[in-house]
Amino acid sequence: MPKLSEHPNAPDSDATIRGIVLGFLPTRALHWVGAGLAFGAVGIAGAAAVMLTGVLDLSATAPHPEGWARVLHGTFQRSVAAHAEPLPASVSLDDPAMIMLGAAHYANVCATCHGAPGIGQNPVALSMRPEPPMLLEAANTYSDGELFHIVDGGVRYSAMPAWPVSNRPDEVWAVVAFLKALPGMDRARYEQLAFGDDGPATTLAATGTDGSSLRGKGQRPYLPGDAQSIFASPHAADRPATGFVNLRPMESIASACVSCHGADGAGRSGGAAPNLTLQSPEYLTQSLNAFASGDRQSGIMWPVAANLSPDDIKRLARDIGGAEAKPSRGPSLDGEVDPQLLARGQEIALKGIPAGERASADVSPGVPTAAAVQACQGCHGDVADRAAAMPQIAGQNQTYLANQMRLFRDHGRGNSLTYNPMSIVSHRLADPDIDALATYYASLPPHKEGGAGTAKN
Repeated sequence: MPKLSEHPNAPDSDATIRGIVLGFLPTRALHWVGAGLAFGAVGIAGAAAVMLTGVLDLSATAPHPEGWARVLHGTFQRSVAAHAEPLPASVSLDDPAMIMLGAAHYANVCATCHGAPGIGQNPVALSMRPEPPMLLEAANTYSDGELFHIVDGGVRYSAMPAWPVSNRPDEVWAVVAFLKALPGMDRARYEQLAFGDDGPATTLAATGTDGSSLRGKGQRPYLPGDAQSIFASPHAADRPATGFVNLRPMESIASACVSCHGADGAGRSGGAAPNLTLQSPEYLTQSLNAFASGDRQSGIMWPVAANLSPDDIKRLARDIGGAEAKPSRGPSLDGEVDPQLLARGQEIALKGIPAGERASADVSPGVPTAAAVQACQGCHGDVADRAAAMPQIAGQNQTYLANQMRLFRDHGRGNSLTYNPMSIVSHRLADPDIDALATYYASLPPHKEGGAGTAKN
């Protein structure tokens, strides 16, 4: 007996299925357009209903579902990888000066949310969604360029801010240098880097940590179950935790200065921050006001200066600028100075560079070889009526001086005064000339108006 499928009048099952499917699908292109518009309208209406009714809970108490959290974090990682910045050839992330500067800023700004060796995250930060990662481990999961992109650009739809200014990559790379050194760092080393060569500042909440956890004591974990391992670390709630520090009390302001400028204002061994004791109260006042207004660009100084009242600025400028000029702390020049480099720096400082002296390959791009450079001493020497307006650079730290001249040349620094010729003058300087000038001025004894090593009356 033949099978049903072999009977000549048996129905074609494949044709039947095709007929059913085609019966539900549009048969013309115009019909497809109409169906697409209909589905789009339904989607828009649904999204509008969610938005207008407020049915979606956006409070920070509600964690993302585990799968959605993984999707968000994966998208973030791919975005960071796609926008990673190349490490400039001139930047060394092993430079002690950069690591120290990055550590000081991290302690003042970043540690509250991200913790530090032996110091936990603030409970307020642990309540953010997404929860800020503890960077003792997280810094190892990103490349140099990825860390730069995160620190510089921030992370949208999170509490991670962008760098306050857009033209100071040197500061951003300093933070990256510290982050790369952070994994495996103990608390003693962190405090030495972050709070100065004279020991930790008094802004720490307490000494030591018992390693106990705040989790499970009223804390709401960001992710349910095993998904916590994506972000959380065993150090996320080490105690004591850092606080959201209010710099209004004068003592806290002074401790914030110590982190970069040393306990006595003469700088720190890394050399990335200037010796403030060389400057007059007038110049320090102008500089702090310029930082506070954003006219002088610095993502490190702006948050500090913006928190100062006019009276705070006057008091700081008076106390530091009225003190005796002290030798700058930083890399020593003893026995390491190239005599030819020193002689070149002295020549430019005292005589300038005559027009047409240099070959075109030695100058900054776009600068004509005939452009002359005036003598630096014309503004930075012992001219009494210019001492208050211009900074004193004799005896200043070599690392800091070279960096500032390059910032002026590349238009990344901004001005403390309404007019400053440095942007024009430094743009005509090649890197060897900048290094020579920085070496020469750093080799001079600390000098202040009224004589070397003396305070202004």
